[in-house]
Amino acid sequence: PEKRMVRTLDGCARAFLSDRYRAIDNYQVAEAVFPVLAENAEMQIASHAITDDRMYLKAIFPNIQHEIKKGDILRFGLLIENSEVGLGSLMLSAFIDRLICTNGMAMSSTFRRAHLGRKQGDDDDGANEWLRDETRAADDKVLGMKLADCIRGAMTDGFSKSIAAIESAASETIEKPAEAVEEITNRFGLIEDEASSVMKHLIAGGDVTR
Repeated sequence: PEKRMVRTLDGCARAFLSDRYRAIDNYQVAEAVFPVLAENAEMQIASHAITDDRMYLKAIFPNIQHEIKKGDILRFGLLIENSEVGLGSLMLSAFIDRLICTNGMAMSSTFRRAHLGRKQGDDDDGANEWLRDETRAADDKVLGMKLADCIRGAMTDGFSKSIAAIESAASETIEKPAEAVEEITNRFGLIEDEASSVMKHLIAGGDVTR
């Protein structure tokens, strides 16, 4: 009985959504992020995928790096995610690529925008039905500009803050490794084999720091 949004593609329904759903399409995200990513001439697309449900993009910046200690180099990257069908927010997260072990670590999200807006057919002035396509496009452009600004900020200030936190951890010795691994196991719900692997690599790496 209530009003709904149905998203379609090539004549097929692909999502049954609330009338408050705000459509943020993958092409809108791409138009906003690719020009600013390309401002860094050494940017590399490490991985990308578009499924029926989501879009993923991981960009690495080889020239934005820092040596935590001799031979242990961290590179900066960004993760960008979006869902056109209501299965996730538009999200931008910083990514740290540790070359010594080829592992990567996603930091907390820098930008997150839920697909939530005003009810369809409603706005502050009750005049949504009269808005021109140009006006709607301008609203989308503002969102893209915010995303681009956050990318630029993450590439500079964001990486510096991440490095400061990691350097702090690298200078703090773990006095009781077994208890530390047990805490990590409980906090992240690791299974027994995973916990054993964490302990093994912690010891084998010869770097018993936080």
